[in-house]
Amino acid sequence: MSVPPPLGRHRLFRRFILPYALLIVGTLAVSGWYFYTTAQEALDRELTKRLITVAQTVRSVMNPRYLMQMRPGSEGTTLYALILADLKRLQDASNASHIYLVDRQHRMLLDATEQTPIGHEYLFLKLDLAELDEVWQGRSMASLLYQGQNGRYYKSGYAPMLDRDGTIVAVVGVEAGADFFDVLTATKRQVALIVIVSVLILLPIGLWLSRSIIRPLSALVSAIDRVGKGEASPKVQIPTQDEIGYLGRRFNEMVDALAEKDRLLTRLYEQERERADRHRGYSDFLLRSMTTGVIGMDTVGRITRCNPAALDILDLPADWSADDAPPVPVGHGHPILDLLRTTLTDDGAHRRQEFWLRTESGHHKWVGVHTAPLHDQDGCLVGASALITDLTAVRKLQEEVRRKDRLAAIGQLSAGIAHEIRNPLGAIEGFSELLARKIHDHGTRQLLGEIVHEVKHLNHIVTNFLAFAREPQLNYEPTDISALIDNTLTLLLSTHPQPVTLASRLPPGLPLVPVDPNEFRRALVNILINALQAMPDGGVLQVDATVADDWLTVTVRDNGPGIPDAVKDRIFNPFFTTKDEGTGLGLAIAHKIVDGHRGVIEVDSAPGTGTAFTIRLPLERTHDEAYPHR
Repeated sequence: MSVPPPLGRHRLFRRFILPYALLIVGTLAVSGWYFYTTAQEALDRELTKRLITVAQTVRSVMNPRYLMQMRPGSEGTTLYALILADLKRLQDASNASHIYLVDRQHRMLLDATEQTPIGHEYLFLKLDLAELDEVWQGRSMASLLYQGQNGRYYKSGYAPMLDRDGTIVAVVGVEAGADFFDVLTATKRQVALIVIVSVLILLPIGLWLSRSIIRPLSALVSAIDRVGKGEASPKVQIPTQDEIGYLGRRFNEMVDALAEKDRLLTRLYEQERERADRHRGYSDFLLRSMTTGVIGMDTVGRITRCNPAALDILDLPADWSADDAPPVPVGHGHPILDLLRTTLTDDGAHRRQEFWLRTESGHHKWVGVHTAPLHDQDGCLVGASALITDLTAVRKLQEEVRRKDRLAAIGQLSAGIAHEIRNPLGAIEGFSELLARKIHDHGTRQLLGEIVHEVKHLNHIVTNFLAFAREPQLNYEPTDISALIDNTLTLLLSTHPQPVTLASRLPPGLPLVPVDPNEFRRALVNILINALQAMPDGGVLQVDATVADDWLTVTVRDNGPGIPDAVKDRIFNPFFTTKDEGTGLGLAIAHKIVDGHRGVIEVDSAPGTGTAFTIRLPLERTHDEAYPHR
């Protein structure tokens, strides 16, 4: 026979013997408690009735007219002796421990024990102020039980004393010992003893009965527990022929059947797990290898899957996992999640949209999102998926192509016009200078000087416009970029009216870069002028240059007010400017020069954080670019 677990661990034993013992103990305890409280309440009511009756008897015997004549010092009078004798006879007849009469201020009028003189306040009455208030309203009352200094319990009864007019002039107090309380205490001990003896007798009997039933059941439970822990075919031996023995035999038959089914299921499970692992590994490999982002959502709106491409597009951490992430990892009201929820709620309709997306790191990306419903083998909707494509580079390329086409058309149209304007401007300037030499009037000569100044300014604008409209003819030369930047900064800062702190980081040993030095200097000058104009009261100008991965990177950063987001995409357009006296051609010419070098110019700015222009030029040139005249 299998060895059962220790007795203290038998849940069945606890459920059997403990309720049995608690039922007996509880029944005896409740019965004793009910007897004790019922007897106490009955005796307390009887004592209350007796005390109030005695107080009312004293009230009927005492003459209030004589009583009210008692004054401090009346203890030696004949009237006091007569009234006190009557009061003592009543106290002895009623077996009361104390009878007294007090006025409304709790001052003693008559004390049968003669312990409190007439006119002195009886302080003990402050314990029964609530009951005394009822008595002074004409009702007889009794106090609660209280314990005296000798350890005995007492109770007081009170009755109002009325004069001939029905006015309450005094209160009669009767105090007696509650001797029944000692009897009840002894009875309580006897009941407790009966309960203890009953438990000691009945517990062994219950223990013997419970063991005869629980031992075979414990063996069966132990065998079932071993089955749950995976032991192979545990058997139980119960020799009895009753219902428990039948359960043991049926259990052994069930264990044999389960062992056979377990072997079959184990073999099938291993086969299915190998196939599922192959499919899961292939699916995971596909998701990890895709350059398109994939996000999965279940029917309650929780993200269930997110491949590395999606994490990269959304700028989420590479170790982010949908298993331990919050339900909405990219924020409430996210447009991709809104599309997924729409797909779930609109009968599984497909959605395709393109929009600007602000990622978790604050970058803006132009993305294309295609959502589709997910169904199980029974056709039930189990979620939705989103395919995310980063189209930022494509959109920028499209915008750049449109911009170049637009600028090319403007350049072809405006080049001839600019030439036609430039010739008359030269004539106007020359005639104005000749006329100024022949006129001696100072005011007229000053006006002609203003005309010449404005014509030169207009001619400067036309010259810049021609430089923008004409395709740059670049002559590449190996150029020391550090020296070119230093010379340009020295020239510009020497003529700048406000003090500017220069923070230039040009590492030594930069290689010679194949650029057109004149055109590159013009682009750099336009960008530096734009930075200096952004700091009219002075500031910090930072210029950095690095060479890495076959690219030259030059960054010009100022700490000016920054460029608003609304105009950031238009700053390289010709004639667009936010300055009062700007022509809007400086940054456009710089962009065209950098583009002619097959480079890239970018701007990073936000209001209040300054502006940074970054120029990236390739170090490697084709043979035709490096030697255009061969």
